[in-house]
Amino acid sequence: MSLSAQLLAKHFPVEVILPLAQKYDFDPNNRAIRHLLGRATSELVRHAAKTDSVEQRREDKRELEKALRHLERLERSLKAADVWHGFVPVQDLPLLLRLPRIPTEPPQHLEHLKTERDFLDTGITAFRKWLLIKLSQVTAEPGRPRNTGLQRFTEYMEMIWADELGRPFTVDYHKGKGTTPAFDFVRDMISPVAPPTDSEIVSAMRFVIGELGTHKK
Repeated sequence: MSLSAQLLAKHFPVEVILPLAQKYDFDPNNRAIRHLLGRATSELVRHAAKTDSVEQRREDKRELEKALRHLERLERSLKAADVWHGFVPVQDLPLLLRLPRIPTEPPQHLEHLKTERDFLDTGITAFRKWLLIKLSQVTAEPGRPRNTGLQRFTEYMEMIWADELGRPFTVDYHKGKGTTPAFDFVRDMISPVAPPTDSEIVSAMRFVIGELGTHKK
């Protein structure tokens, strides 16, 4: 049995789906409707909202700051490596991070020096920029996450309501409530699986309507 079928059996047994079918006048045994409802439930569960762990963000911040400090040490070391004719041996890079001073004598066998100074300078600049971006992301207050699961569920409800039942999928936003038959349908169909607020359902419906261009009045 597929995951969709398992979730459909779990959340929409006969005693749950039959009253919904009677209220919204659809056949509870319709294969297309059951398939879409199973897929909708699967998407909702699969994309269940996950909040960022505060402790994980702190750990990420510590690791990024540590990497930035190492990068700064590498930059200082490379500036002292000009006496090596603009080349730095790859095998010596770990050593450069640990030594406050670089030997003034050039290394033997310059033909084996594989990493060019210009390349390192460019790479370090790009890496520094990336580190600073990531640091700003973990330092900033976490924003409101997009409810992908609810949006995906609503997309499938639009398919059932508009395509299978031939009804207009509309939402009339008024004081946080949808106040349309389509809104009532989405709210009732999701209630056995999850308890989103009316405003969250309205937001998901508006997203789907905007994406699919299904708002017909």
